[in-house]
Amino acid sequence: WTGMQRRCPKHAAEHAGSQHSSYRDVIFKALEISSPSGGETRLEASLRSGGCNLEEHVEALRVADALAAIRLPSQAAFSLAEWYLAVVRAVDASSASQHANRATYSDFLAALHRARKTLKLHLDDLFGACLAAGANLSAVTMLDSVSASPPELSADELRDVLQAAGVNLAGIDLGDARCALHGGGVEGKICVRTLHKAYEAFCGKHNTLL
Repeated sequence: WTGMQRRCPKHAAEHAGSQHSSYRDVIFKALEISSPSGGETRLEASLRSGGCNLEEHVEALRVADALAAIRLPSQAAFSLAEWYLAVVRAVDASSASQHANRATYSDFLAALHRARKTLKLHLDDLFGACLAAGANLSAVTMLDSVSASPPELSADELRDVLQAAGVNLAGIDLGDARCALHGGGVEGKICVRTLHKAYEAFCGKHNTLL
């Protein structure tokens, strides 16, 4: 944080003044826009438009600027890039190879994509716990609301509902599961419709394997 204040006062001020997005949500948004979906990602396009050659060495400030350019919170971008570079340095220090990793923007984007895929595993843990408890997640989270907008639950509300249904949530991070279920929900909420669709897809895959 101190390094961010010293090297990037604009983004440090934005970080300090942010009251609407949790740090976890901001990081997830960075992961989401770095995931390929049939072509160039939004983060990749923003880096290119900012003059970055994707085979150049990563600079944390340029990553933060690239996020700001596409109107997404940039306060976590500096930390993400710094953490990535720290990991690369740690790997280099422990490696017997004499060839240091270059830590290019392409490598950074690939690392974010892998992190995005790993985040999805929190959903598998959650859904697996529901199956183990014999609890139909779609049934126990069905809400009575008939409003035009999709019903939503907070992570705490989802925890209460699942625990009441006998689901063992030990070791399951519902906050990360909520982030993985990004579609259709407002800030800090889980869209029940999106949750049901993901659970049905998981059950379909599970039944196929059985």
